[in-house]
Amino acid sequence: MYIAATQNLSAQSDNLYQRIPKRITYDEAPPDIRRPTLSKPAQNYDPTEMETFPEYVNPHTVDKPLSTGDESSIALWCTKDITYLVSVNEQHWTRHYFQWSKDTYIRDVKTGKKYYLDHLQGLPIGMTYFIIGVPATYFCTVAVFPPLPKKCTVIDIVEGDITDKVKNAPGWGGGIKLYNVPVHTLQSHKYIANYKEWKIIY
Repeated sequence: MYIAATQNLSAQSDNLYQRIPKRITYDEAPPDIRRPTLSKPAQNYDPTEMETFPEYVNPHTVDKPLSTGDESSIALWCTKDITYLVSVNEQHWTRHYFQWSKDTYIRDVKTGKKYYLDHLQGLPIGMTYFIIGVPATYFCTVAVFPPLPKKCTVIDIVEGDITDKVKNAPGWGGGIKLYNVPVHTLQSHKYIANYKEWKIIY
């Protein structure tokens, strides 16, 4: 029974990889996503003191994804010069803090080569920041990576862990960690970045 089941899973895996294109189809243009606006610069930044964190407003708001933290909330734009990873985050509170680690990378499953995060569009990396918004809404963050080679068609996305301990605040949750994801699948998720204006009704 175990051998038969293993063989069946192996066959399913082979069928999956047969359906993956052999090369990336490059995008002609980057994503059209509004960058958040800095409303309050960092004040003598201390990773443990939230009152020192910079604050940003007017993020690019979007519709609720199927879920957050998995591949349904991630989209890729692959141009010849740059890779754009767009993730959808939930605004849990009016002032919600986030951080992206400098150790975040995309890994080519076939070669093992890692492509490390270069920067975020409009936001810092390696520094905790607040997004000011409407609770229970969603917004996009654009992470910029080096270009992926044409034959890099299956990737891992691994967000580096955050170890800062912010005073009087809950600990950090786990970051994005996705494995063996076809690039063309994430390229098909571009619709998650369609702008949606959220309105407060009193």
